[in-house]
Amino acid sequence: MTVSHADETILTGRHDASNCLWQVDLPLAVAPPSHWANAALHLTKIKELVAFSHASLGSPVPSTLEAVLAATNELKVLPSLTLESFHKHTPNSVATAKAHLKQTRQNQRSTKPKTPALPLLPDPDLFPSSLKKGKHTHHLFAAVID
Repeated sequence: MTVSHADETILTGRHDASNCLWQVDLPLAVAPPSHWANAALHLTKIKELVAFSHASLGSPVPSTLEAVLAATNELKVLPSLTLESFHKHTPNSVATAKAHLKQTRQNQRSTKPKTPALPLLPDPDLFPSSLKKGKHTHHLFAAVID
């Protein structure tokens, strides 16, 4: 396999049949990128830092973030967010509350398949079987009284 751009070979590689993956040899010296993008954020209050960190992680449920911080006590990408600072300044995020409104309530829909209802058999009084010629099965008497 050869990857090229503007008639210049960028990468070469081979297909490994044992694991069905492409093996690509990376160049030893990779030039640093010429453009950088960094976040410039100047928050001085711990409460603002905790709120920003919580929002940047997607506004998870507080118990989820507490469990992560309890295991590590600090996230490497967000060093200002510690378990102590999160307990002290837990944000009441609207995004977290609205995400939980979309959940389906429990025990509303059964996961068990419904048992099929037995088909109704025709009533023998409504649909009697045909009679043999000359054979009577019932006698009927009706009288009208005025």
